[in-house]
Amino acid sequence: MDLSLFFEPVSAESLHLDDKELLSDRLLHNILMYNPEASLNIEEADIAIMGVPEVRNTYRNPSCSLAPDEIRRQFYQLYNWRKPVRILDLGNLRLGQTVEDTYSAVSEVVAYLVENKVIPIILGGGNDLAFANYRAYELMERVVNVVDQSSGLPANSVRSIVRSSDGYYYVGTTGSMQILTLNCGFRQLATLREVIYADHIAADDNGHAAAVTSEGTLFLMREGQILSSRQITDGATAFKTCAFSPEGDLLAGTTGNEIHVFNISAGYFEETRVLNCGALKSLKDIYFLESGEMFVTGDNGIGYFSAEGEFETVNTNDFNNSIDNMLMDYQGNLWFTSSRLGLLRMAPSDFRDIYSTAG
Repeated sequence: MDLSLFFEPVSAESLHLDDKELLSDRLLHNILMYNPEASLNIEEADIAIMGVPEVRNTYRNPSCSLAPDEIRRQFYQLYNWRKPVRILDLGNLRLGQTVEDTYSAVSEVVAYLVENKVIPIILGGGNDLAFANYRAYELMERVVNVVDQSSGLPANSVRSIVRSSDGYYYVGTTGSMQILTLNCGFRQLATLREVIYADHIAADDNGHAAAVTSEGTLFLMREGQILSSRQITDGATAFKTCAFSPEGDLLAGTTGNEIHVFNISAGYFEETRVLNCGALKSLKDIYFLESGEMFVTGDNGIGYFSAEGEFETVNTNDFNNSIDNMLMDYQGNLWFTSSRLGLLRMAPSDFRDIYSTAG
């Protein structure tokens, strides 16, 4: 493929970036900019960036044609934290006379890159470019799998999904749970009709998966089959979320303030202890840090257990409602999501301050 027919190259100058002012550890200095006058072996790239400033099918958003270069300006100033990845910037696609012409060009280029084992990254432009990306797989006669109710999925509303360490995909729907695998091709293995409306699913490193349904039933599964199930019988609370500890125990948070800890090594629930989360209510997520702390989010805030097992609440001021999920990124930042209040980022220094204050 003659890429010069498709692309208008970009450079540090065209992006208004001063490569002399940027430190050598920035991405700008580690990205190969496509030059049609120089020889290029596309297979030497791992990732290829292509800008597509197509806006003719967008709705009242003509300025998104500027997005490819705006994204580049910010992206190329970032720290290059993984140098073995070879990134090629092809430049911006020359738009076709019609939108369909642009779609065809995008499809041809994406197919060419994928066939040469290069991962394409498209900087739009409009969301409609996803259609052109999809059509590239048609050109290669590859199948992009879509599973819905018409093809055997219990319901089109999917609530959760997890991949177990032995390769099974557990898909929780508002109907029942579907078990999928990619072993020997994409296949639907089984339907677990007892697991209805699985709100939360987790998996460990030993082939186990666990799910909590909206009615509060906790299921333990392995190899696509149910091993055991459990409910809280006191009538006051129910299971709400679940997670596996680094030691292999299964932890199940409740609609109250308790976490039940189970040994599941024998294939059933053996309760070993119950953890109390103080003033937290309706527990939503359980997350382990490599440093040994276990964070817990709830309907009214955030807390954590120290490596020594002591529980402390985290003062997040007004960010204290419906804290649904959390994660830690590679820089050590803690991120918390709320279905009502948005997103909270806690820098590593903030957590150290809280941890020191709590003792």
